[in-house]
Amino acid sequence: MPTHATGTHDQWLAVRLEPLGARAAASRLPVGVTRDVRRESLAWMSGARLTRHADAAAHAGIGPSHTSYDMPVRHFLVGAALLAIGSRALPAQQVTPVFGISAGSLSIESASAARSQVGDRSYGLQLDAGALVKRHLYLGIDVGGQFLDDHAQFTQNTTGGKMKSSASVTYLSAIAGARTGALPVVPLALGLNVGASATISRRSIDQCADCQVDKLDIPGGAFVEPALLLGRRRVRVRMADRVYLAGDGMRSVMSLGAELQLGRR
Repeated sequence: MPTHATGTHDQWLAVRLEPLGARAAASRLPVGVTRDVRRESLAWMSGARLTRHADAAAHAGIGPSHTSYDMPVRHFLVGAALLAIGSRALPAQQVTPVFGISAGSLSIESASAARSQVGDRSYGLQLDAGALVKRHLYLGIDVGGQFLDDHAQFTQNTTGGKMKSSASVTYLSAIAGARTGALPVVPLALGLNVGASATISRRSIDQCADCQVDKLDIPGGAFVEPALLLGRRRVRVRMADRVYLAGDGMRSVMSLGAELQLGRR
């Protein structure tokens, strides 16, 4: 009899505790599901926000490779920084930082212009930075942009309406050269530079992320550049004629501009 009573009591406890266990399990299940749902909801909300930001950036014209000038300008700034760091290794009285700006006209080889469907003459701007060592040795870099006469312009629908393409060539150059001192009679100095240019040439719509892009065939290469500098003080007028040795793309760049020599009086 006691054994039977004990068994009955155990069965009664099991029957009473089973719903509690089921309730506890049931109560735990929604908590886990709720956490997963919250995680999924947060992930979805984050993805939606990122998508909205990306769409807004695309509509605003912010995206990868919108113009052909971004990368060369970054290279120009990095090169200028390296020149500044290198010049600090020399005595201050031996190194003069030099910065310049020029307007120039580019002559393009006729076959290259025909392949790219552009005119053989263009106009643009050039920025340069360098160091004049002991007043006679020049080391520098430059970046220039030329706006081409486009013979194959296209029109494309964009979020800003119908827009037309433009053609351009951007070049980045490394330069080394020598200069004379100013003549005693007139404030005139002569210079001769050598160097090489890498180019990016294309036809595209500015500030458009997904528009058509046509790559053009206008290479640069090695060049020789005689220069004429007028002036004795920190600011000098500069005239130069850059001649490319291969001449199978860029043939020459004639430029007129000014340069500033820091630390010189």
